Amino acid sequence: MEIISIFGNLSFALSALSFLMQDMSRLRLIAIMSAVLGIFYIYNVTESPLWLVIFWLSSFLIINLWMLATEYIRNKSATFNTDEQDLFEALFPELSAFEFLQLLNAGSWQSIYRRERFIIDQK
Repeated sequence: MEIISIFGNLSFALSALSFLMQDMSRLRLIAIMSAVLGIFYIYNVTESPLWLVIFWLSSFLIINLWMLATEYIRNKSATFNTDEQDLFEALFPELSAFEFLQLLNAGSWQSIYRRERFIIDQK
């Protein structure tokens, strides 16, 4: 096996691995690594680079970089008070900070007293 084939195989293996990711940030990071290796491979595997493939791999690379940066900035901009942070960590760890902020903005905080019913059956 030629050395250049390692880059092609790694590119496709990372692409396959990205399909197994449930976390979108990890998926995007792996897809970015796959695209970089794929571009390197496609550029070097033939005497004349396959520009159509390089164009599309570059497009996917740019899209994933953009979305990863956007997600990072949105999550960094989400700030919580102590109660909100405790609720986020205790009950919603699977959500991103931005998703939890959207959930908070859709509802409102209310205080209830001990033994007070706050869910009422409408039957």
